[in-house]
Amino acid sequence: MRCKMKVLGYLGLALAGVGIAWGAVSANQRWNQVRGNASNTGFAEFATVGSTAEVQWTDATRGPSASPVVFGDKLYVPKGDLGLEALDVRTGVRAWRFNAEAGERFNFGPACAAQEDGTPFVCAVSTTATTDVLATTVSLLRDDGATATAVWRQTLSGIAPRASDVTLANKKLFISIREAGSGNYGVLSLNGQDGSLHYLKLLPGIAVSGGKLAADRGLQRIYVASDAGVLALDDQGNEVWRIPGVVQSFNTPLVVDSVAHRLYVNGSRGGHTSLQCYDAQTGAPVWDSHDTGFDTTTGNEVAPVLAEGVLYAVGVTPTEFVIAALNASTGGLVWTVHPLEGPRRLLRTGNGKLWAQGAGALSCRSAADGSLERQYNLGGPFGLDFCADRRGLYVVDSRFQSVKLRD
Repeated sequence: MRCKMKVLGYLGLALAGVGIAWGAVSANQRWNQVRGNASNTGFAEFATVGSTAEVQWTDATRGPSASPVVFGDKLYVPKGDLGLEALDVRTGVRAWRFNAEAGERFNFGPACAAQEDGTPFVCAVSTTATTDVLATTVSLLRDDGATATAVWRQTLSGIAPRASDVTLANKKLFISIREAGSGNYGVLSLNGQDGSLHYLKLLPGIAVSGGKLAADRGLQRIYVASDAGVLALDDQGNEVWRIPGVVQSFNTPLVVDSVAHRLYVNGSRGGHTSLQCYDAQTGAPVWDSHDTGFDTTTGNEVAPVLAEGVLYAVGVTPTEFVIAALNASTGGLVWTVHPLEGPRRLLRTGNGKLWAQGAGALSCRSAADGSLERQYNLGGPFGLDFCADRRGLYVVDSRFQSVKLRD
């Protein structure tokens, strides 16, 4: 089966004149996609929430099915067959829910941009799977405050996303996919303005790993993790280079430094599993944390965080968990600490705090030395994901609730 594309409709909005600000956004709008940006750094440099924060509100209507995004005054939360929900960040009250068709499931993290007047737009991926139909729909929604309006909806029959949140870079949208008939994996890119096809790059013979694709906006490249190694694609979907023998940990996003043009991989190579750095332009190896005594172990799905020249990562020894800070240029260890349980997610805020989310607890640590400042027991098996803006930290759990912390 080959995928087929059709535009479901342009609902009365001529995008050519809208003026969406796909690039720079305000301080309120910088966590505009999962992992904070197209490079997946996990660094909320504008956020200042610290260990004095307390729970401000809880939304326990139903847990999310994928990672949230905070943008403007809304927290956008995918909730599976319930649809995509927008929560007011001040109160946690639902402003609107979008679910256009029966059987449609929103199981992937969205991405956001803003019109020049500040009106938010949300790009969301949904799937429809029945005995007769397998289809993926990419939608651009305008947030009208109390409702959402579909600007365009692009449906692709015969394909499914590969556990891929939306990557937004250089006015284009990227997700990893798999064809139903051939079983081929690939990368789908759509033009953000109108949903038209930019490219569909199929990668026969290899299996693309789950997780969000990474982008270097300066080089205009997309980086793909697979069982055949890490690949770099140019702006037209052509393969630029491939690093064979490097297998990214399952569902763990790659991380890119778009200034120094470095690519960071948490994966296996040469019989060990470690944090590795490569030249994003050429694919040449730069350093391997195995050489400096830090391994991340097989099955570790925690993506590293890149902030101010430091990488924060999680590892496991035969007897204990490790959180480590490494020099992003050299791979040298800056500090290590040993938490009682292994974090599932890390996030760095601009006030020098490292947040670690585990199974049932959330901890706030000093980014300078890893020392524990406070631990929150929020009453659920947390571990799905979190995000931050200048007003607080938003934590979501796959079964129970969304929570906002603020000073």
